[in-house]
This record gives sequence, C-alpha cells and structure tokens, in this order.
Amino acid sequence: MNIENKLNINLSGKKVTVFGAGKSGIASVNLLLHIGAIPFLTDMNEFVNINEINCNYELGGHTKTALDCELIIISPGISDKIEIIQKAKYLKIPIISEIELASWFTETPIMAITGSNGKTTTTMLLHEMCICGNLRSQIVGNIGTPFSQIVLNELLGEIKPDVFVVEVSSFQLEHIYHFSPKVSSILNIKPDHLDRYYNYQGYIDAKLNITKNLKESDFFVYNSDDEILLKNYSNTFEYYIPFSLNMETRTPFHLNNTKVYYSEKDNQIPLYFLNECKLIGNHNIQNILASATMAKCFGINEESIREAIINFNPVPHRIEFIGQIDGINCYNDSKATNLDAVNTAVSSFKNPIILILGGKDKGNTNFKNLILNSKVKQIICYGESAQSIYNQLDSFSNKLVIPHFEKAVKTAFDLANENDVLLLSPGCASFDQFNNYAERGDTFKNILNEFQN
Repeated sequence: MNIENKLNINLSGKKVTVFGAGKSGIASVNLLLHIGAIPFLTDMNEFVNINEINCNYELGGHTKTALDCELIIISPGISDKIEIIQKAKYLKIPIISEIELASWFTETPIMAITGSNGKTTTTMLLHEMCICGNLRSQIVGNIGTPFSQIVLNELLGEIKPDVFVVEVSSFQLEHIYHFSPKVSSILNIKPDHLDRYYNYQGYIDAKLNITKNLKESDFFVYNSDDEILLKNYSNTFEYYIPFSLNMETRTPFHLNNTKVYYSEKDNQIPLYFLNECKLIGNHNIQNILASATMAKCFGINEESIREAIINFNPVPHRIEFIGQIDGINCYNDSKATNLDAVNTAVSSFKNPIILILGGKDKGNTNFKNLILNSKVKQIICYGESAQSIYNQLDSFSNKLVIPHFEKAVKTAFDLANENDVLLLSPGCASFDQFNNYAERGDTFKNILNEFQN
C-alpha cells in the first residue's frame, strides 16, 4: 500500500493490523472500523481485557497472520526491535503510529508538544490558554486519551473542536509520515528511554521528527537554552521561534527577576509576575514560556494567556506539594522518571532534602550525575535498581538501600526533621512495583496520609 500521498489514502476495505491492545490500539481499531477498514488486533499479552471489540484478534503472541495486511498501526509501547516488526519492514508493509492514523481523518488544527520533561504540564497549560481564549480545545495523546478516540468522536459529530492540543512521546513520533501540527514544540532533550533505542542519537532523532512536515505557514517553538535544540535549530527559518530563560532577542516573551513580560513600542508589559503563579522552579518557567509562545503563535491574546497562567494548578505527580506533615514538607514527583527530572526537582528547593530514588532503570542511567549539593542530606534507594543506585553514589555517604517502597517511604519520613523536604523523585520507571508512575505517586501520598491520622 502506498501512503506517500495523504490525499490518495483510502483504507476502506483494506486489511490493517494493529499491534498492541492497550488504549491507543483499541482506539485505532474503532477508528478503522468506522472508516471501513478491516482491522486485526494482535498483542503479546494473553490476559488483555478486550471488551466488545468488533474485529478478529490474537492474544498471547504475534503470529504470521498479523502480516496478512496492507498497513500496520504500531502502539507506542511496542519496539521496532521485535522480530515480527522487522519482518514487516522486510516485506515493505507501511508502519505508522496511532497519532499518524488519527491525523489522516481530521482537518482540525493541531498543536503538538514533545520533550524529555515537562510535556504534561505544558500541554495542560496550553489547553487552558486555548479555553481562556474561547477556543473549543481537546487535549489528547500521550497525556491519556488516544488521538484516534477523539478524532472518531469528531467524525461522529459528538464534538466540534477548534484545536487539538496533543502531547506526543518519542515512541509516537517514530512512525509519522504526514502528521503536521500547525504549532509544534520540543521543550528539551535529555537522556531517556535508552532501553528502547540503540543509542542516544536514536532517541534524539525520534524527538526531532516532530518537525518532519513543517511548512512555512506553521510554527515550531523550541528551547534555545537546550544544547541539542540550539545546535539543531539556531540558524533556521523565521517561523522557528525560540523561548529562553536568558535574554534571547527573538523570543516573544522575556524574563527578569520579578516577571515575564513582552514588549510593545519599547515598553515592557507584564504577562504575569512570578509570585502570582503556583508553578515553582525555572523548569516551570520554561514550560510557561513554551506554552505562552505556542498560544501566541496560534493567535491567542496575552490576556487569555495570563489568565490561564495565574489560575493554573500544578500537575499531579510533578513536584506536587502534598502538605506539611509534622513540619516536614512532602512533595510527590513520581513523574520524574529520568535523571534530568530529578536534578530539576532537587534544584527547586532551598531546604534540606530527604530524597527517595529508585524503581526500574530505563537503560544505563548514570546516577553519578545526580546533583548532590549541600541540600541533599539523605538518600533512600528503593526497588529493582536500589543497589545499583547505591553503588553509583559512591561519593555520598548518607544513603540506604530499602527495596520495598512502603518501608522506604516510612524510613524517609522518620529521618526527616522539621522544615526538611521529603521528596519522592525516583529517576526510574515504576514498573517493578507499580503499574505506572501515577499509582506510585498515589501510593506515596496514601502512605504519608497515615502519619496525619
């Protein structure tokens, strides 16, 4: 099947195999059924709960039946490295991601955000800016609701969006052909998911894919403080718009000690004052600058952007303040699944920190690069990677290995003094003891709630 020309793609009556029976896979199947394709669903897991799926499927392994198709939709959690996908490539069967599929069947403008850290906060904030600007915005993608599900709702006439705000991961960007956001952004690129890619450059290339189909009528917003992004985009077109914590002349918004502002007729007009916002830390200022720049590129006015910023509440599980318990300031940063996110969290506090690290390592994370300044007074290493992290922190003496999560949290609390910061910022995936980072964060909060009773 030739998919080079988007206008000529017709899936009616075509056999399409969907790899992965998670949320994005099921959403893909339902969209394919609606447009008249013949989907086949395949998943390695024998015990996937498939409710009311109206197509043929196989569970417990991928057989050669999966290759009897003209197109493959691959779910984000499935790697190119597996044998059957390699066979599909050899057979020259086109392979696309779920977000690519969805984008074929909508004309609604897309604003898309990727990056190693800060995607969810920036996506949600941009969505709120759209709402404040009286736009009917739908927030989709890696943030939770598959793009295909929302596009199907649009085709059914259940929604009439003005814009899709899409959080996209490197996995989703691996197999795009025509996916073309009106405004797109890369927030930062730091080592992550090295268990998925052959090397760091492979991960970088996947992120950079978001600009693959950029047109002169589109906008690309990038972080010029990021070394990799600066290297790739500093000498590009005028519709490549930077944001920066520094005095970058091309940025529409600038920062000083008290405010973010923009200029009109040589006057500095405040967008918002830093003390008006609930988001703390320089990383969150970068997230705000990114979303504000994207909103401005899309035509949203500064008043609506400001309203969204000052009313925005921090995203759960990202340096989320739980409360002060017995004088201890407790923060849930379970979403920090790489080292750069941990360093960002540690840099956000002035008080002494009891830090909980651990979980399932995502691929050769070097914890020797952890910021171990005078604020970090104690480290608790938990989970599958506990001993490895402990061994890597050879220059730091106040550390313990406590494999079980609940005991690790309770020990950390016992070691904390009044006004200390108790910080869960694991730097690893959650899959050794939890289904996802949200479950880990909720468990952390529930354990600490016991100390309040």
